[in-house]
Amino acid sequence: MNNIYQPQQLYHGSNIGGLQVLVPSISTHGSPYVYLTTNYEVALIYTVRTVEQFYSKLRIPKPTDCYTFYPYGFNKNGKLVIHEYYPDAFDDIYGKQSGYVYTCTTPSDCHNPTNIGCALVSSQSVSVLDCVYVADVGETLLRAEREGKLIIMRYDQTPQSTRQVLDDMIRQDIKSAQESNSDNLIYFRSKFPHLFEIV
Repeated sequence: MNNIYQPQQLYHGSNIGGLQVLVPSISTHGSPYVYLTTNYEVALIYTVRTVEQFYSKLRIPKPTDCYTFYPYGFNKNGKLVIHEYYPDAFDDIYGKQSGYVYTCTTPSDCHNPTNIGCALVSSQSVSVLDCVYVADVGETLLRAEREGKLIIMRYDQTPQSTRQVLDDMIRQDIKSAQESNSDNLIYFRSKFPHLFEIV
């Protein structure tokens, strides 16, 4: 176990309301964890399950290996940056979406196995202290941008070098989906049609 965490306020973002306890589940790292963050706006991002919603709107089952798409990072000063990977992506993903941000207790095994400074995990169930319903995630993130808490990097403002890096990451995900003949290709073809010509 690395980077044992010293307690401060922890948050968890979800599209599900009414939770009293957060239960570990298998996600990115292959082990059952509860994912937590010290950054409220990062928790807010995770309230939106954009790929799942995409398939729901099409009225087709989501892939069993459903792709997760959370287009954010941090600049050299540690400030949250939300990237638009395609034109108007911010509104497409977050506009008029609702979610729940939970304030949580700090479990004794809380640690960080990721390269994301504000991200923490626990293999224990985590008790909920409070929950905030966010009626419009997009507007809340825009307000946070106006308050200087984060940066939204619009597609047309993104330097070509950065856009190339983002495209290359998506190309790798497309390649993996093609190799496994995954239904995630439906999502990729809808959002990133320009990348299929050169994958």
